[in-house]
Amino acid sequence: AVAYAHARSVVHRDLKPANVMLGDFGEVLVVDWGLAKVLDGAEAGDVAVDPDEAVRTLRSSSDSFRTRVGSVTGTPAYMAPEQARGDIGALGPHTDVYALGAVLYEILMGHPPYSGAARDVLLQVLRGPPPPPRGDEHLCAMCNRAMSPEPAARPTATVLAGELRDWLDGAQRRVRATERVREARALEPRIAALREKALDLRERAADRLREVPPWASASSKRAGWELLAAAERSDGEAERTEVRALQLVRAALADAPDLDEAHAVLADHHRGLHEVAERARDVQGALRHEIFLREHDRGAHAAYLGGEGRLTLHTDPPAEVDLFRYEERDRRLVPTWERSLGRTPLDGVELAHGSWLLELSAPGCERVR
Repeated sequence: AVAYAHARSVVHRDLKPANVMLGDFGEVLVVDWGLAKVLDGAEAGDVAVDPDEAVRTLRSSSDSFRTRVGSVTGTPAYMAPEQARGDIGALGPHTDVYALGAVLYEILMGHPPYSGAARDVLLQVLRGPPPPPRGDEHLCAMCNRAMSPEPAARPTATVLAGELRDWLDGAQRRVRATERVREARALEPRIAALREKALDLRERAADRLREVPPWASASSKRAGWELLAAAERSDGEAERTEVRALQLVRAALADAPDLDEAHAVLADHHRGLHEVAERARDVQGALRHEIFLREHDRGAHAAYLGGEGRLTLHTDPPAEVDLFRYEERDRRLVPTWERSLGRTPLDGVELAHGSWLLELSAPGCERVR
């Protein structure tokens, strides 16, 4: 609305929260144009004005309606410095942009940029700037640019409106993304319960079938087979639920690529799969999931990825401990001396990720590896 007025050489000169209203259908209404001023071509500055579109009023065509030089009109807390000085010739669209920045400041902080008696506020405006706004960094940056003491440094109302629209669109996407992550997290207990159920069913099936000789009839094995089938169904349901959770998280990242909560879900997922691959000695699988884990981790898995572990060893009698690292040579693992760990007992000795051999020696005893 303000950009539209500026495009027609009109400045409001009294923009403040009380003059910006929300209609019944969500439309924004700018009201109270009693102090509005119609600019001539020089005053319009950088705003492109179509002569046929410019507003023509008694104020713009008669000297008797022109604003008096040196007068101060408007609401002090939302005035630009040039307006607070009464510098009528310096007023323009940038003056309204400053007021819009002051309105945004109040939205962020809960109070106007300045407060006090009118004269005190005018002095504060001239001395400026107000204490920096706090809140969303993008909104604060917009606010600071709009309230720049230098009129030329302020964006146009059109640019400011575009930045706000972009921010609102991003904020809405982030809200939607956060909700999707919440839905994905809510599925985790069900996935875990289904996996646990499948494991229990398999154990029961194994116990049942262990009691039946291999040559026994199919009917005597059927109860065990039914338990295995139920375990497979439970695993299948867990898999489908997990896929749904991952779809939600990936959709969240499509909306908000930097959403830490979404990356945390995927980091946890790949951490679990990495542990499974390592237990199964699946080198390629472990490498794949480590790559994904490093991509999504935001610090929660730093210790795990660093591969740091702790060694605790107590012996009777106490023994000297030498540490050897297994290294591959000619496709064989060969122990290579690394360092002495000292004498047992050892508690919480840090060791990096890898394959290690300990050699223990004590007086009167054979060396033990």
